[in-house]
Amino acid sequence: MKLIIKIFMIILFLLVSSFSVFAQKTISDPSYTPNGSNPVIPMPLGKSTVSNFTNITIFSSSYNQTETSVTIDTQNPNHLFTGANTVATSSNIRIGGYYSTSNINTWNGVDEISSEKRFDPSVSYDLDGNLYYAYNYNTNTYVMKSINNGANWGTSVKITSPNNAADKCFIATDHNVNSPYKNNVYLMWTEFISNSNHTIYFAKSTNKGQ
Repeated sequence: MKLIIKIFMIILFLLVSSFSVFAQKTISDPSYTPNGSNPVIPMPLGKSTVSNFTNITIFSSSYNQTETSVTIDTQNPNHLFTGANTVATSSNIRIGGYYSTSNINTWNGVDEISSEKRFDPSVSYDLDGNLYYAYNYNTNTYVMKSINNGANWGTSVKITSPNNAADKCFIATDHNVNSPYKNNVYLMWTEFISNSNHTIYFAKSTNKGQ
C-alpha cells in the first residue's frame, strides 16, 4: 500500500512540474507563437528606435500647431513641406504652411495661408514638383496647388461632398515614374452623417488638380 501511495505521489509531482513548465509559455516569451502567428519579442520599457534623431523647430509660433502633414519632393529630396492646423482658439482655426528647400536646414512659411477657417491639412508632391494641399472648409473639401514649394498658392478647387458633411480629408499623388497613372492626384474624405452613418468618399484628378 505504501508503495502505491509513493508511486501516486511521484506521478502527481511530475504532473504538477509539467503544468508549471507549460504555464510559463506566456505571450512575453519570445519562443511562444500563439495560433501559428509570428513570435512576440518583448521590447524593454523605455527603449526607443528613434533615439538618434533630433527634433527641429521648423517654425516658432504662438498658435497651437496640430494635425501636421508632411511631404517630400521625390525628384528633389531637398524640398519638404509641412501643413498644420494653426489653432488660436477652439473657434479660430486656420491652416499653416512651412517649406524647406535645403533638406530641413532652414524653413519658411506662414501660420495663416488664408484668413478663412480651414482645417484638416493633407499635403503631397507630384513628380513634376507640384505641391497639393487639401483641407476642409465649412462642409466641403478643397485642394490648392503651388508650383514653388508652397511659397505661393493658386485658386482652391472645391470638391463637393454629397451630403455637405466632409471631414478628415487625405490627399496622395502617384509619384512612381513607371506607373501608367503617374501624377494622378487622389483624394479621400469622410462624411459623418450620424453616429451610425460614416461614409468614405474618393475623388481623383488626371490633369494635375485642375
